[in-house]
Amino acid sequence: MSKASRILILALAATSGAYLLWAYPRLPERVPMKWDMADRPAAFGTRDAFVGVLAVVTVLLAGSFLAATWLRPKAAWLGPVILSGFLLVVHASIQAVLRSFWPISVTAASLAAVGVIVAACLFGAFLERRSARA
Repeated sequence: MSKASRILILALAATSGAYLLWAYPRLPERVPMKWDMADRPAAFGTRDAFVGVLAVVTVLLAGSFLAATWLRPKAAWLGPVILSGFLLVVHASIQAVLRSFWPISVTAASLAAVGVIVAACLFGAFLERRSARA
């Protein structure tokens, strides 16, 4: 499981990087960096900062979870789950800036990603506790 998780973590990080490289030239020079609960831009920044923050967070998450697969192999499934949720937020943010068709708001995508991550963590904790009892 841990080898498959490492491969999946690397694949998700590479997908996020490729998506950011694709989006970079398409983004305007001034982009929203933060949205309020009504999905209106609340703060603006440069395109470089927008893509840079997303790239740095992707690298930090991927590196952390790759290290965690060696330290705690039973929790190796957690990295791909969280990176998938983060990729959903990256996609929603880029599509909101590009004003492309995206049937879900940035806020809703962020909340959905957090919900999926929390549910997966609870499910994993339940399975681990159940296997410890057996």
